[in-house]
Amino acid sequence: DVKLMGDDLLAVLDDLDIEKVHCVGHAVGAVIAQEVALRHPERIASIVMVGAWAKVDPYFRRVFEIRKDLLKHCGRMAYVRAMPLFLNTSEWVSRNMAEIEKGEAAFADHLPPDDILLSRIDAFCAYEAGDALAKLRCPVLVCSAIDDHLVPIHCAHELAALIPGAETHYFKTGGHSMSQTDPELFNSVVLGFLDKVTAA
Repeated sequence: DVKLMGDDLLAVLDDLDIEKVHCVGHAVGAVIAQEVALRHPERIASIVMVGAWAKVDPYFRRVFEIRKDLLKHCGRMAYVRAMPLFLNTSEWVSRNMAEIEKGEAAFADHLPPDDILLSRIDAFCAYEAGDALAKLRCPVLVCSAIDDHLVPIHCAHELAALIPGAETHYFKTGGHSMSQTDPELFNSVVLGFLDKVTAA
């Protein structure tokens, strides 16, 4: 579950002798950062939450149930072939179709086993920090793209509203994988936030 994923993050930090970190988490990574910050606020200096959520809503759950069905009933290649449609904008997919198709087989080969993929989806669909996020005291930046169809923009609005003092940046486009779609813009936003909080 997400709590165990948070424990794994803490174990890595302990092994590397890192006392406190600035976290940049995308989707599940952001949810793991939420979990660690709520249980161990002394370990988290700030969080950039990208394509994240506070509560699992019906749209979100339906999308991930469909992804599970693709994997269970249509196989790994169908799951992989559908991924760009969930993660990226239609324009980006059309522009990069040759590269997408070229790498699909290798990507499928490097995915974890099906049971792990399915259990991961179940884990983060079962986790909701919800109103507990009001207890966060570290600086937080909530990022989302307006055209994110995997974790839609209303999830980011709800998330930011629950966190005291949260800053927001909503990209005009980019889909769920906005960091891949426009890495230069994404990096400038994230690094600008980190520069500010580390200088404070």
